[in-house]
Amino acid sequence: MGIFGMTTKNTMAYKYERPHKMRWHVTQGGIKELVGAYDFHQISPDRTRVVYQLYVEPGFPFPEILKKATSRAVASAALNDLKKWTERQRAERIAAEDRAAGRAPKTAQGTAAVRHLVPLC
Repeated sequence: MGIFGMTTKNTMAYKYERPHKMRWHVTQGGIKELVGAYDFHQISPDRTRVVYQLYVEPGFPFPEILKKATSRAVASAALNDLKKWTERQRAERIAAEDRAAGRAPKTAQGTAAVRHLVPLC
């Protein structure tokens, strides 16, 4: 079940501009317009600021209060998913480096998630 009991299936197109950007938009489905992006800004060798942008136009009447709540929920889920993916990638990289160097595996530390959610609908 989706947010507020509503679900829709969408086909997305992604564009990667490594290492600084990832963008997407809906190409097919129940949402009229959905455009999003992650912009990555390295602030130190081991820290990156992520700027998340999202625009959603459902294409049907939708109360403003629900648009804002949905925008926050989608942004939170997207940032949590990005954090989990990043931590998995980091753990896999560390494990591969340890194997290559003949070292015992280490436990990767998690990253701190900092969120600044702004309703964009």
